[in-house]
Amino acid sequence: MFAQNWSKDEIIKAFYTIREYGVPGSGQAKIVDVGTEAYLKYFSEEVIQKYISQGGSTCKFFIGDYGTGKTHIIDLLHSLAFYNNMAVARTELSGSLELEDWSKITKYILQNIELEIDGQKAVSLPNIIKLMVRSKNYNFDVTRNNKYPHNGFKKAIYYYAKDTLPPDIEDILERFLQGERLPLIKLKKYGLSGVKEPLSRRNAESVFKTVTTVLWNAGLSGTILLFDENEKTLTWSKGKTPPKRIIEAANLMRRLIDSVSNRDMKGVIAVYTVLPGFVDRASEGYRALGQRLQLADDSVIQPWRWPVINNTVINSYTERMFFLQAIASKLNNLSQKCGVNTDITDELISNGRSVLAQKAGEEYRRDLLKVLTRTCLNHIEGVE
Repeated sequence: MFAQNWSKDEIIKAFYTIREYGVPGSGQAKIVDVGTEAYLKYFSEEVIQKYISQGGSTCKFFIGDYGTGKTHIIDLLHSLAFYNNMAVARTELSGSLELEDWSKITKYILQNIELEIDGQKAVSLPNIIKLMVRSKNYNFDVTRNNKYPHNGFKKAIYYYAKDTLPPDIEDILERFLQGERLPLIKLKKYGLSGVKEPLSRRNAESVFKTVTTVLWNAGLSGTILLFDENEKTLTWSKGKTPPKRIIEAANLMRRLIDSVSNRDMKGVIAVYTVLPGFVDRASEGYRALGQRLQLADDSVIQPWRWPVINNTVINSYTERMFFLQAIASKLNNLSQKCGVNTDITDELISNGRSVLAQKAGEEYRRDLLKVLTRTCLNHIEGVE
């Protein structure tokens, strides 16, 4: 699925990050990943290529505790999206995100959405448009006569894609496309009609639907939204009625799920990795959201196609020792690419057993990877 010719610098950089934090940095998960090859193949072929790229949309939830690989999944899907010609908007779910205000989330997406084409990476909607225009494999002209939920944003994208504007006009469009509110009178004087209604709380959903649909119509496979819950969200004082902000946030999430599930959007997949208890809190805060997030009983085998699954289901190494053996073999091979001449697999397994003995549950991977990459770096630094 991903290239295997990692450079020595890439490997060592990933090892240092994991030794420090227990998880890979952005874009590094694919270097040290084991056990998800089958799921990534399924996700790439069945979800992205056969569904999302054909104009379908959907939503996926992965549930897992701290240290069980939630962020690892997000990073793999981030890389997989680039591999499949998708734009990526990634953020952390936290109390500071203000989930109840879709305009702030949409503005964040407009300013931070990413795309990679032929090794060139662009961040922000305007820069993505420029990258697509330069590649000459995408056509924004097809959007000219189509109707969209927010025609002002459609026209702004169309004009900006022409790439023949004076710097001051281009600057206005660029700021508009990143969600800023600013005077637009200059655009009319220059003959660019129809660019109106900047991003607001009232039209944020229409803006989001328009942007993602335009990108899909112009030739991208779609857009993936990645939300990683790193602290508990949708929380309030126990025993009390959920406050208005919780109800609004839950309702917003419910509307997003309904939009991507009812083909109200084209080429969009929203992925949430959430902590245990999220579904229960969603049900208490807004029953309509909880009804859409039902998780099967633990006794039931969870098919990958289900919208809500435990994150451990996607890894073929369900037994702890099998996972340890697989990751030890992988890290040994990577270490040898960095100049280590001896086979350190047995040492890695021995050190890993000590971690497993101290961690009885599923939350062992972060501590395990810290110890194993520390062992690898000791050998690599000894060689250097």
